[in-house]
Amino acid sequence: MTRQRGSDLQKLSALARRALTRSGSSTPERRAGATESEVAKLPGVGPQSDRCATQPEDGFWRRAAVADEFRGGMTAVTRAPAGFAWGSLLVAGCVFAVLVAFGGRYGYHRDELYFLVAGRHVAWGYPDQPPFVALVARVMSDLAPGSVTVLRLPSALATAAIVPLTAALTRQFCGEHGAQLLAAASIGVSLILLGAGHTLSTTTFDLLAWVLISLLVVVILRREDERLWLGVGLLAGAGVARR
Repeated sequence: MTRQRGSDLQKLSALARRALTRSGSSTPERRAGATESEVAKLPGVGPQSDRCATQPEDGFWRRAAVADEFRGGMTAVTRAPAGFAWGSLLVAGCVFAVLVAFGGRYGYHRDELYFLVAGRHVAWGYPDQPPFVALVARVMSDLAPGSVTVLRLPSALATAAIVPLTAALTRQFCGEHGAQLLAAASIGVSLILLGAGHTLSTTTFDLLAWVLISLLVVVILRREDERLWLGVGLLAGAGVARR
């Protein structure tokens, strides 16, 4: 295992040297006698880097970090991250349309009846849940009394919103358009997501909150911007108010 790992690192180092010396390459140039501050300014090396590791043009170990000796450390051949796959919004629209089309096929779920009753007795909280979903049930019931489809619209919207957020999370892991669309389509046909989004429930909004928190945490880890932890705290607090 140790010999294999050493051989792999040697191959990576050789590829990196070839890439760094190739004329016209967009990869960082090797600098003799560079200081640590200069090393930190190289693409993909310093803090707050939002670039994705990639490979030389021969495609060997696509998207793996390419090792190279640089003042006893490691540098990576990097590229700008792919753009957001806007096609994921189309997938989200299809998910929303399906949930709305089938939202009124049968009557209330027992939890929805409980939310409706709780919404008629507004409070800061209830023995088994915070007030958010009960307030949503109250508002939707006032807009269209007796309509199961309208009552479930907020859940359908929350479910559809998870689809492009999943694509955005995939982009943070350096996924290109194809990977983002695959992730969006996969979550869009997920039975747990469609089942939770088919009725008004605390689970639907809980899923949305955690996807948002996960996305923000990944952004923080990639960019090393600790100010965004405040947003994580706000989202976590809002999630607690929902479930």
